[in-house]
Amino acid sequence: MFGKIKNTLTVKETKWRIFFALALTTFAVLLTISFFSFFFTWENDQSELLGRSTFEVLFSNNTSEDPAYDEEPVLQIQNPAGKLGALLAKKCIHDWFGIGAFAFIFICLYIAGRLLFESVRKTEAKRYLFVAVSLMILSSLLFGFFANNALDGNLGGCFGYYFCYGLLRNVLGGFVTGLLLIFTTFIYVIFTFKNVLPAMSSLFEKWKAKRNSQKQTENTATEIIEEKQEEPHVQQIGEQIIEQQEVETYNSPIQPEPPVAEQEDIEPSVAEEEPEVEESDEETITEETPIEEQTEDIQPTVISEEENEDVAEPEEIVEEDTNEEPIEEAEEEIIQPVVIEPVKKEDNSLTINNTLGEAPKNTDDIKVVMQDYDPKADLSKFKQPDTTLLKIYDNDKQAVEVDQDEIISNKNLIKKTLSDFKINIDKISATVGPTITLYEIVPASGTKISRIQNLEKDIMMSLSALGIRIIAPIPGKGSVGIEVPNKKRQVVSMYSVLNSQAFKESTMELPVALGKTITNEVYMFDLAKTPHLLVAGATGQGKSVGLNAIVTSLLYKKHPSQLKFVLVDPKMVEFSIYKGLKNHYMAQYPGEEDIIIVDCMKVQQTLKSLVQEMEDRYKLLMKAHCRNIIEYNDKFIHRHLLPTEGHKYLSYIVIIIDEFGDFIMQAGKEIETPIARIAQKARAVGMHLILATQRPSVNIITGIIKANVPSRMAFKTASGIDSKTILDAPGAEGLVGRGDLLISTNGAKPERVQCAFVDTPEVERIVKFIEEQQSYGEPMQLPEVKDTNSGGDMAQTNSSEKGGGKLDPIFEEASQFIVASGSGSTSLIQRKFEVGYNRAGRIMDQMERHGIVGPYNGSKARELKTDILGLDQILNDLRAKGLLE
Repeated sequence: MFGKIKNTLTVKETKWRIFFALALTTFAVLLTISFFSFFFTWENDQSELLGRSTFEVLFSNNTSEDPAYDEEPVLQIQNPAGKLGALLAKKCIHDWFGIGAFAFIFICLYIAGRLLFESVRKTEAKRYLFVAVSLMILSSLLFGFFANNALDGNLGGCFGYYFCYGLLRNVLGGFVTGLLLIFTTFIYVIFTFKNVLPAMSSLFEKWKAKRNSQKQTENTATEIIEEKQEEPHVQQIGEQIIEQQEVETYNSPIQPEPPVAEQEDIEPSVAEEEPEVEESDEETITEETPIEEQTEDIQPTVISEEENEDVAEPEEIVEEDTNEEPIEEAEEEIIQPVVIEPVKKEDNSLTINNTLGEAPKNTDDIKVVMQDYDPKADLSKFKQPDTTLLKIYDNDKQAVEVDQDEIISNKNLIKKTLSDFKINIDKISATVGPTITLYEIVPASGTKISRIQNLEKDIMMSLSALGIRIIAPIPGKGSVGIEVPNKKRQVVSMYSVLNSQAFKESTMELPVALGKTITNEVYMFDLAKTPHLLVAGATGQGKSVGLNAIVTSLLYKKHPSQLKFVLVDPKMVEFSIYKGLKNHYMAQYPGEEDIIIVDCMKVQQTLKSLVQEMEDRYKLLMKAHCRNIIEYNDKFIHRHLLPTEGHKYLSYIVIIIDEFGDFIMQAGKEIETPIARIAQKARAVGMHLILATQRPSVNIITGIIKANVPSRMAFKTASGIDSKTILDAPGAEGLVGRGDLLISTNGAKPERVQCAFVDTPEVERIVKFIEEQQSYGEPMQLPEVKDTNSGGDMAQTNSSEKGGGKLDPIFEEASQFIVASGSGSTSLIQRKFEVGYNRAGRIMDQMERHGIVGPYNGSKARELKTDILGLDQILNDLRAKGLLE
């Protein structure tokens, strides 16, 4: 009894909290409309409200028949919130705090949120309210001083104007008042927002480091240039010895001609010693660069034979006077072929350069420029599947045919049905889709929409339709929609969807082309932004085809280096056609043979491995200071992150689990827990989850899963309850099947889509096309995890059943609980210890075998065979035998 009274009081308190929260939210909306409208209507409203009291404004009746009232001018308030809104805006903005009065809206919404959720600590609540009030006052002072003429002082309000511009300015002067306000604002920001000062310090350090780096680079470049200018480059061709002071470019196919001034300044070099003559082949001089091209770069000095003999006497060397002859004539003489005699040289003599334009072999000046990393380089010749692999239907070759008679007939029947119930409509129009036609109705003024919604069954009966769906109202339109299936339905082929311009030009990270909408447009969504998807519906309504459409669209868009799949199929037949993608698009737990996971035990192991992969990826992102996989991969591609530091390119991982409900029934929490962890955190590291089930009940799709999987896709369901479980709204029970679905991404309003049909032969052709191309040789390996021997219902072997192995780890605790409670049942163990039904049943069988409980007794609880003292003796015996730890 007392429990009931307590619950009743709690419900009443909750109602009051909701009431006050809604009241504050409504008031906040009123303030928002009033405040924003004030800056457009303040001139008119101020003049209307001037000299009137609040009572006169709100309760004056100028429409009375009394002539005394007619003499007063009628109030012409332009604020959309009316007189009350105009008064509130005048008081809060003009009379009080100006633009800072917007803080009142935040305060109202914050208090309303606290009443509803109570999720903020008291210290945080005080801080939020303090920041709101202090910002309101500080902004009023700043605008009152620096913007006192803007909007006639309304930006700062009367408080800011009179206190700051009037009082402080008269006492301290304008300059000192401005400095005081700036200093106060700076101190307030530093002490209120603690992250501002570290951020400013970090920016300054980065700027300083960048400045030092640029300065160091400039100094290094200057030193290199000076070294090149000081170092002579000596070249010898046969008998010609040339000393060149500067060489500006290397390995250039066309060398620029030296200026005239440089040609005049070239002096002949004097050989210090005559090398001993040694026979050498003329082939030592390469023919890569002709003599004509060599002489264009530099102007050699010609030495006569007599001078060559007495080269030790520098006074006998004949200099070529380039000043006496024109430049053109000098070039012509140089271009003439020169006969080069063999030259003998000693080991310490100058070597002959094979190419005049060869660069010096100085590795200090060489800068290694690393190219961007290409993740597709290993499979650079890989080709995406072509749309020719898909089947083309008749309706893909020609436009959609519209049955006008059917449309006109349905319009007349809808009008007649509504008129029978005395509902008048002003207009009705039809939008024809591939499988559904949308009839938009504009009801007459004064008609309640709920009356049309209540006639859903009557309209369906009059149209003789398989099922209809009423949208009241259509979002963004002032009309009611009635979706009616076409009598002649057309197939939406995968070819028409993937061959569309929208899919080809898509820039999404993980584009999924699902099908076509009612308006015959391609429906696409980005799985990377979804980020997880729940697919549900009755048996045979198109779930498997929908999953195939998702996989196919991803295969047509992503390279094997960018995408990996983890496919789980307890039915063993749905995903078997994708085995050929093993070495291209698949990820696998080490040591597994089958790439498609079908066993519950292996599912648990793989999910734990995926959780470990998620944690490892988050460590890489933390090390790289990135927030998501896009930023991380971009840094890795541009070589800001190196493999030597432990980094690697991260591909997207899409986990698809078909018949998710079957695993929940077998393993319960052992499956639900890792799935919930992946759904909570894996989006930022590029891991996305798709769960499919034909049993959308609350014990399969739990609250934890629904909270972390915001996107839902519902095919036809058996009842409205199942539809509410999936979409949190009815409507899926009215679908017509065969791929007809409702999809809601990230909590948006459900949209009706006809799923694209992709048949098994089409998928087989796509898989074969990919399988025949070059692959990585093995699938992507997921990280190994340790088996804790408590990882699920399937962790125990049958050895314990024969008495030769250890009992379940929770056998002792479960036995003590059963004996203490006085009732032995499998469901009791399942609920208490949060394990699956199979594991709980095994524990109960072990208790029966060791004499703790009696045999199975139908729906009744099992009979206890011992008490607490007897149980202790049984447990001690089991420990002695080594069956119990």
